[in-house]
Amino acid sequence: TFAHYIECAKQEVDPPFGVTSLAFSPWADEIAVVYAQTWVKIFHLVGSSNKQWRNQQIMPPSNTPISDFSYSSDVGFAMVCYKNRDVTLYSRTGFNHTYVIARKLHMQVNGIPMCCASLSSREAVIGCSNGDVCEVNFVQQSVTRFLGHSAPVTSLVVRGGASVYSTGRDGKVIFWSRSANAQYWTHWSGQILVECPGLNIVSACLISSEGLDMPGRGGAAGMPAVMQPP
Repeated sequence: TFAHYIECAKQEVDPPFGVTSLAFSPWADEIAVVYAQTWVKIFHLVGSSNKQWRNQQIMPPSNTPISDFSYSSDVGFAMVCYKNRDVTLYSRTGFNHTYVIARKLHMQVNGIPMCCASLSSREAVIGCSNGDVCEVNFVQQSVTRFLGHSAPVTSLVVRGGASVYSTGRDGKVIFWSRSANAQYWTHWSGQILVECPGLNIVSACLISSEGLDMPGRGGAAGMPAVMQPP
C-alpha cells in the first residue's frame, strides 16, 4: 500500500519543494506530507479494496517554517507546530474530510519547537531546541515546561495514552509517564533510560509495544538500538 502511495504521489502536481517529513494517521486512512517545512499535503485513502491514494487537501502555507506535524490518537484531529512557537490543532470535518482550525496556542518558552506528539484532541507534547519537553493543553491554553535534555530534543514517541519517549542530541532517551489518576500531563515524571554522550540520536520510532528503534550519529553512527520500556 505504501509503495502504491508513492507511485500515486509522483503523479500529483506537488509544490516545488522537497519532502521534509511524513506522518501516517493512526486510523490508517491518511498520510500527511510536509514539503520544505512550509506546506502540509494530505493524501486520503479511497476505497478499501484498490488502496488508491487521492490528494485531498493542501493546508495553507504559513509565514514561518513548520517544525513538525502529528496526528492525534483521537480520530479526526491533527496538529502542526511552528518554529515561531505557534501550535495549531486541526479537526477533520465530515464533508470531504477537510481540516479546519480547532484551537491555536502560542508557547511562551525560550526554546524553539523541534518536534511534537499529539496525545489527544486536548493535549500534546513539544520537544524544544533548548532540551525542554513541554506539555501543551489546548483546553486550558497552558504550557508546562519540563527539564529533560541538555541539547535539542530530536523526537517524541507516544506509547499508549500515558507515556512518551523523548530522544535528544545529548544521547539521552527519557521515558515520561504519569499516574493513572492524573487528568493532565502536568503530573508526570521522567526516567532516563539511556545516557550516551557519544550517540547523537536523530530520530526514534516505536517498532512494537516492547521497544524503540533509534538511528544515531556520532560515536555509534547509523547504528540502530532497540530499547525496552521500563
